Amino acid sequence: LSKSCQQDSCIYRPLWRRAGGSVVVALVHGFTRNGSDWLHQIKWFRDKGRRVITLDLRGHGESKCLDNSGYNMNAMAKDVGTLLHHLAVTSAIVVGHSIGARIATEVALRSPDIIIGVALVDSSRSPARDPNVTINYVKATVDRMGFADF
Repeated sequence: LSKSCQQDSCIYRPLWRRAGGSVVVALVHGFTRNGSDWLHQIKWFRDKGRRVITLDLRGHGESKCLDNSGYNMNAMAKDVGTLLHHLAVTSAIVVGHSIGARIATEVALRSPDIIIGVALVDSSRSPARDPNVTINYVKATVDRMGFADF
């Protein structure tokens, strides 16, 4: 297992044997969870020949970041993007569960050079608790990114 730290970004990620395929699937867990939530999906994607990256967001699982000011979605999205660039990923689909879906959306906005797709699983609602606000936000984000098949 490996800890990946760079500048003010610090997240823990397991080091999986590299599988084939040029497109990476990056799996982002939900609030109070960790990368092990994705064990069944890791096996499934690897069996299909995909390279998979999981991680423990700062303040979750095995991550060791102690800077209390950085526990927010923007900082966590920056961490994920930094990790993908650090690993020289050139093409990725980012999958996020719960609050990880909001982080995945932000990663896609911050790293359009490498993110080719986003999958949102049980996405958390907007702070307004209005599902229409969340739906409109996601649609606007997807439109800005240019994903045609949403």
